[in-house]
Amino acid sequence: MTPDRLFDASYREELTLPDGTRMRLRLADRGDRDGILAAFDRLSPETRVQRWFYPKMRLTEAEIEALVSPADHDHGAIVAVQLDEHDAEAAPIGMARFVRSREDPAAGEIAITIVDDWQGLGIGRILLHRLLAMMSERRIPWADGRLQAENRRMRRLLEPYVPPGGFQREDELLRFRFPVPALGDPLMAQLARNAAAVTHMFKRMAEGGLVLPLALAEKRLQALGPKALLETLQRQDRPKPAQSKPAQSKPAKS
Repeated sequence: MTPDRLFDASYREELTLPDGTRMRLRLADRGDRDGILAAFDRLSPETRVQRWFYPKMRLTEAEIEALVSPADHDHGAIVAVQLDEHDAEAAPIGMARFVRSREDPAAGEIAITIVDDWQGLGIGRILLHRLLAMMSERRIPWADGRLQAENRRMRRLLEPYVPPGGFQREDELLRFRFPVPALGDPLMAQLARNAAAVTHMFKRMAEGGLVLPLALAEKRLQALGPKALLETLQRQDRPKPAQSKPAQSKPAKS
């Protein structure tokens, strides 16, 4: 374990979800086996095709072992887990994972999977930022991967960071590649702002300060953009100036 790493076995981060419950982010470990299987069972056929490119029916033992093995210099997974009313871990929500390429050790293949019930809220934006920050800590300069050409949600998530020509069509798939920004790079700061916009929106929704149906959350994020959304929510947080009462007109004398 490297002492100066944020994303190690001690990493814990808790965020408020729109319904007021809490979500914990941490690295996957061997205790996640049952949770990963339960989350896989909750994935729709469409989500399974988008993630594995065919309607995968089950995870193999080798795949499970790869997901729960402790993170090292060449691979790692961040899990998002919903917390119950006692702040104990309950249902898994999603996972972001990278694996260093054997053919190109300078690149790590990335994948993000969100359980259907939690898709469209912006959790993928948060996981993408944390995953790339984790890869940057491990000095992996490139992120690559494949996605279904029809997977518009994942493509929209990645498009701000993939340079022109970074998506290459391969039959029904798109291969992508983009540089992993260094921790002090302006692009990493942009990723952090994107994630902050989502977490701030979650907090406002949980507090009742922002009424936004869950099905419209992603649409609003895409329409405004993370920076504009964050600025909008910050303006809503500012106290409104007190309005002076209109002066009472005196009755006319007869």
